Amino acid sequence: MQQVLVTGASSKLIQGVCANLMKDGFQFTGVSRTKKNKDSNLYAEWISADLSTEINSINFSKFQTIIHAAACTHAFSYEAYKKINVDVTQEIVTKAKASGVENFIFISSRAAVNNGGWYAATKLEAEKIVLEHFPNAIIIKPSEIYGGTKQEGIDALIEKVKNKKFIFYPSGINDKMYPIQIDDATDYIAKIIGNNKSGDYIVNGPEGFTMLELIHHLAKTFNKKIIAIPIPQFVLRIICFLQQFLKLKIGIYPDQLKRLIAPKPNSVPPSYIRTIKETLS
Repeated sequence: MQQVLVTGASSKLIQGVCANLMKDGFQFTGVSRTKKNKDSNLYAEWISADLSTEINSINFSKFQTIIHAAACTHAFSYEAYKKINVDVTQEIVTKAKASGVENFIFISSRAAVNNGGWYAATKLEAEKIVLEHFPNAIIIKPSEIYGGTKQEGIDALIEKVKNKKFIFYPSGINDKMYPIQIDDATDYIAKIIGNNKSGDYIVNGPEGFTMLELIHHLAKTFNKKIIAIPIPQFVLRIICFLQQFLKLKIGIYPDQLKRLIAPKPNSVPPSYIRTIKETLS
């Protein structure tokens, strides 16, 4: 039975991936800052640890494979992103290589592109670090995922369209999102890992939407009449700039506008990946 170390193990996405892979003979040790709960029972062992300070508590020589999914996705400074996304990744791959780990799977992001802000820059740097140590690594880049338990991102937008008349959205953003439902994403990612073929894999849904297009598509799906109100980019730029200092918990972070604007790649998903309408109807 192949022993696998999983960072970011409390993530619903990663737990779903591991549940799909168990039938293929994988046994998982989960690492997370959170304590073990009923949702963590699929892990044979659970390590509660902050990887930025307690990484030495992990015996990497026990594992043949690492799935590294721990990441900082929202922060108010570049340094906060770098501490987790770059520095922790460097520590993990160094220790993994020295301990004889054979396979490395890195969960990156479709948003990891040039000019995409601090988050994107640190995820790109982490990808380079992984490939320097494990040239045959599998790099997985999920797009916007919905259907989980966190009320943010696409899930938050879905709830707003369901329950509100007026929807504010950032104007002038032409890059398209390719949302994918979480169960489809976990199945897709598990198949990629199970195939064990190195390379970059973009995991996205079959349909692309700008923010405004997605709002209207959701409204049509739920048979709702909404009024979409644009927020000018210059207003968002001011808010993002001020957030470096104010650090208000309003769901907007200093690099968020750059992340939204930056052009991102997409791929043609397998035919079993469902559309938004199919998953929400």
